Amino acid sequence: MRLLWLFLGLALVFLMPFFLWGGRLEISPQVAAEWLQNYGGWAWAVGLLLLAGDLFLPIPATAVLAALGFLYGPVVGGLLGAVGSVTSGLLGYGLCRALGPTTAVRLIGERDLERGHVCLRVLVPGSSSCHAGCPCFPRSFPARRDLSGCGGPCLSLPSFADPYR
Repeated sequence: MRLLWLFLGLALVFLMPFFLWGGRLEISPQVAAEWLQNYGGWAWAVGLLLLAGDLFLPIPATAVLAALGFLYGPVVGGLLGAVGSVTSGLLGYGLCRALGPTTAVRLIGERDLERGHVCLRVLVPGSSSCHAGCPCFPRSFPARRDLSGCGGPCLSLPSFADPYR
């Protein structure tokens, strides 16, 4: 039950900016470039902060990335965008690493955390391997049988490469 309340609470928190700002969050790259130009020589820093802030707020990262490309060209703007995106990813990873499993246990409890781990152990390899032809699913897994026409030779692994032989 605690997991359900946590889900509903987080959904409300993540939807709140859309309720507050609505369509104003839909910013075109041209508008973002004009807005960043107002910061003069610091436009690159504001762009990096916006990309890192996308971790917490629904900032239209695509518009910011395109605006950096408009302002600084494809190479420098692309590098700045990559730095901002990687910074956001590392910040998210660092926060999860720092908060750790103890915070997760406090939020949802040991039982639900283990249920989530089991679910992820099934879904993550499954969803990522579907794009590669489902070779890591067990032969008895229904999706592997159903997608056998899509994967072609990728689904018939040699015995030494099949983890479920």
